[in-house]
Amino acid sequence: MPAVLTSAASAGERLDDLAASSRRSLRADGKAERTATLYDMSVRLYAEWLTAQGRPATLDQLTRSAIREWLGDLLTRNAVSTVRTRWKGLHRFCSWLVAEGELAANPMDGLTAPTAPPAPVPVLSEDPRFTAGSQIVTLINDLRAGVAYASGFALLLTIFLAGISAWDGGHVNRFWSGLATAALLHLVIVVLTTLKRLKTAFVLMI
Repeated sequence: MPAVLTSAASAGERLDDLAASSRRSLRADGKAERTATLYDMSVRLYAEWLTAQGRPATLDQLTRSAIREWLGDLLTRNAVSTVRTRWKGLHRFCSWLVAEGELAANPMDGLTAPTAPPAPVPVLSEDPRFTAGSQIVTLINDLRAGVAYASGFALLLTIFLAGISAWDGGHVNRFWSGLATAALLHLVIVVLTTLKRLKTAFVLMI
C-alpha cells in the first residue's frame, strides 16, 4: 500500500528533515529529551534501512508494506522490547505527519506492535522411559525416602535428647532444643516440597 500523501509535492521530502521538525514539535509539547531521542532514533533507523535497501529515504517510502518489512528485519536482530520501542517511535512520527497535513492517513494503522511469544508451558517428558506415570512414581518414592530420612533423624534425635534429659535431671540446653526443632522443620519442608512437585505433575497430566 503506497503512502497516502496529501500532495505530490511532498513525496520527495526527506525523512530526516521531517524528523527534525517532529523533534522540535516534541520539545514544544514538553516531552522529555530521552523520549524525543527515542522517537527520533526510530525514524533515523528506518531511513538508514531504506538506504541499505537501495530505496530513497523519502516520505513516499513510508508505506505499510515497507514498515512491516523493516519491523520483521529488526526482529531478527533485536529483542522484542526494542522493536516495540522502534514501533512506538515511528508510529508517533506517522501520527505527527498526519496532524501536520503531510499524510492523509497513518500507514501504521492496523500494524500491531510486536509482542513477545508466551512463555513455554512446562510439560512432562515425552520419552517413554519418563512418562507421566513413571515421573509421579519417582516423586512418590522421593517423598517416601525423604520422609523416612527426616523421620529417622528426628526419632534418633528425640531418643538422644530424652537420654540427655534423664541424665541431666530433665533439663535440655537450648542448642539441643534448637537442633530438634531444625530436624522437625526439615521433615516438614521435605514433605511440602515433594507434595508440591506431585501437584504439578498431576496438573500437567490433566
